[in-house]
Amino acid sequence: MKKKEEEQELSFGQRFDKLEPRKEEVTIKDFESPKPAPKTKRERFDDKFIRRKGGTLARRGTVGARRAENREAARNRAKQAALKRRNK
Repeated sequence: MKKKEEEQELSFGQRFDKLEPRKEEVTIKDFESPKPAPKTKRERFDDKFIRRKGGTLARRGTVGARRAENREAARNRAKQAALKRRNK
C-alpha cells in the first residue's frame, strides 16, 4: 500500500483523509454578520424623500419622486457618456 493510502481511513469501502480535531472552538458569533452603524438623521431623511425639479421635496415612491429619480438617472448616464467620449 502507498503511504498516502495508509494515512487514509477506510469507511464504507471508500478511503477518506483522517479527520483532525478542531483546535479552536466554533461559536454562533463566528457566523453572524457585523451590525451596520445606525443611520444619521440626514441618511434617514434621504431614504424617505428626494428633491424634485423645482427644489420641492417628494416622498419616495410617489409619481413625482419616480420622475425625479428617472431624470437624475438620465443625467448621470449622460455624464458617464460625456466622460467616455472625452477620454476616447
